Amino acid sequence: MAGALGEAGLSRRKAEYATGLARTILDGRFDPATLAGLGDNEAIAAICTLHGFGRWSAEIYVMFSLQRPDVFPADDLALPVSYTHLRAHETDSYLVCRLLLE
Repeated sequence: MAGALGEAGLSRRKAEYATGLARTILDGRFDPATLAGLGDNEAIAAICTLHGFGRWSAEIYVMFSLQRPDVFPADDLALPVSYTHLRAHETDSYLVCRLLLE
């Protein structure tokens, strides 16, 4: 399967993660349908248990796929970079963005 995913444009590492996700679903270790019944933080934590899926991926999934309006990937690299450009501050822009979004 990884060959087809590579041909579709995924890196070898991302193809590995996608294949691993498929295996965990097929063997019953992970059921994405259960995420809808979880709170935001619980759904994010459940996704983060998957190999290759971190907080940003989990927040993006919960925000868009589960349509949770109160979830936002505050650690997204684009936020502090944009904030720094807009404000021209030399502060910890990750922390500032996290605090502004909370």
